[in-house]
Amino acid sequence: MPAHSAAAIFTMETREDEIDYKRSHGNQNLPESLLLFDHKSAKDVLSVQKWKQNAMNPCMNSTYRFVENVIDAMIALHKDIQPLSKFHMGGDEVAKGVWNGSQECQNNPDIPNTILNNTEQLQRVFMRRASDIVAQKNLDLAVWEDGVYADEKPNPITDYKSKNVFVYPCNNRWDTTFARRPAEFADAGYKVILPLATHLYFDQPQEPDPESRGLYWATRFTDTRKVFGLMPDDIFANLGPGRMGNPVTEESICGSNTCPKPKKTENIIGLQACMWAEVMRTEGQFHEMAFPRVLALAERAWHRADWETMTSPSRETARDKEWEVFADVLGYAELPRLERKGIMYIVEPPGAKVESDGTLKANARYPGHVIEIMDDKSQKWKKFKERKLANGQHTFNFRVRTPVDGRVSRTVELKANVSTKVNSYA
Repeated sequence: MPAHSAAAIFTMETREDEIDYKRSHGNQNLPESLLLFDHKSAKDVLSVQKWKQNAMNPCMNSTYRFVENVIDAMIALHKDIQPLSKFHMGGDEVAKGVWNGSQECQNNPDIPNTILNNTEQLQRVFMRRASDIVAQKNLDLAVWEDGVYADEKPNPITDYKSKNVFVYPCNNRWDTTFARRPAEFADAGYKVILPLATHLYFDQPQEPDPESRGLYWATRFTDTRKVFGLMPDDIFANLGPGRMGNPVTEESICGSNTCPKPKKTENIIGLQACMWAEVMRTEGQFHEMAFPRVLALAERAWHRADWETMTSPSRETARDKEWEVFADVLGYAELPRLERKGIMYIVEPPGAKVESDGTLKANARYPGHVIEIMDDKSQKWKKFKERKLANGQHTFNFRVRTPVDGRVSRTVELKANVSTKVNSYA
């Protein structure tokens, strides 16, 4: 809230129609209005997901009655299981201009004329009033980054009365300036959880390949090794190419200034991975997107590696060595254990190449996985063995097979023209 609320908005309109119908038939014992949208607002403004009328109006008292009803329902739901301690308000992706022209805002004496067409400041009005309800229920407040960010800076932490305010700054795409926000929030007194989209959005592809499932609005790919290599204490140390492969530097993000690092590092309190289900339709697809990336997330969240505080190139050398140990543990122990539990983790395809002397080589991401090969003559899969190739044109298909349940990766093709002078690869 207030955006991502089309279902609530239209449901409450249907409810209001039913109330009006009962009133027209003489029934005066009616519930209070819970309308959430003013149709004098700019109702054709589209959200980033192309929804209309999906943001609750911050100037209507009925909006806050609805918010309190929702919070009370959540408290009751958790009461006998694990009492609710925090309420996540959402707060993200309010479409700019969605409340422009609102009669309710114009008629509300508490809304200054200077902010009637200022979406960020109207959202600030919503968040302050809605968060007051959260605080009255003795709950901490949680919110996505843009819910408490206006005029290019975090809103003052004093806007909110809860003991703790948890913020989730996720949008650290390297081709934007948003990666500065975690440090800004930490230094402003917020409790910061890092669901960094470039490394911890598990609905992003696991390979830079069009056949790899996932969206790529944040990054071109995020594989398990990339998650393992995350350095959460220094976000800008994780700089990589933009989502279209363009190079990114600290200067391109922060200009001539040094990219900010949090002074109040104690306010960076954890990591979170996220997955959105529009790219998944089956349990197997969910498993494939989550595992084994979530194991690398756990490693980074629970363990600060020595290489995180090193400088290049020592950092890369030490990280590569620790990754080899981690990959061995996965290949020999954890992935077979997942298979026995029915977890259908992603089976990554192998790599293959022809050396200059004509030697055909291949490798798998994890030890214990079997590399299989099919050449253009036999058309049969068999276990791969390193070999010297005769001169001429060759085409090979490769795949990986898992050790327990025998699932296979997608097939990759290698074409080679072997001669004593020239080698070419595809």
